[in-house]
Amino acid sequence: MKKCFKVVFLSFLSFGIFSCTTVDPLIKENNDFLSQSSGEAFRVVMTSDSYLVQQKAYSSNMSRQEDTSGDSYFMERMKKLDVVNEKREGLIRVWVYPDSGRLMKVRFLESTYIQEIDKLIIDDIQRWTFQYNRGISPLVFTVRYRVVLRKTMSDAEILDEYEKHK
Repeated sequence: MKKCFKVVFLSFLSFGIFSCTTVDPLIKENNDFLSQSSGEAFRVVMTSDSYLVQQKAYSSNMSRQEDTSGDSYFMERMKKLDVVNEKREGLIRVWVYPDSGRLMKVRFLESTYIQEIDKLIIDDIQRWTFQYNRGISPLVFTVRYRVVLRKTMSDAEILDEYEKHK
């Protein structure tokens, strides 16, 4: 009897250990998105609890200046949109001034088709600043965004929030 109990206990223990090592599918999807490239200068994953940027091109000429407080601000803004489970991608083209390297123009090439997310992406990219190593180049580049929304409240809580802000 004790031997049987010990076997059952050890099997539950090993099951618990192996089940804790599984990778969240969403994290895997986001990492796969960041590891791919189709010619963009940057890839960005935005969620309400993470902001990840990976440079894919032009790394010898330019880089994005770190802005952790700005990243945190946009993560907070994402929390307001976490009322549905949704994943969207968008592609934007960025033009910079040839004399200063500051942003000149930002336009969508591929929209997410959710107005609030598109506005968030435009607001986000407009706060970026770049550092250049050898002259200001490139003058035009693209950035691909992946925005992941997760429903964090019940339907009743969402309706209550809506009524408060109405």
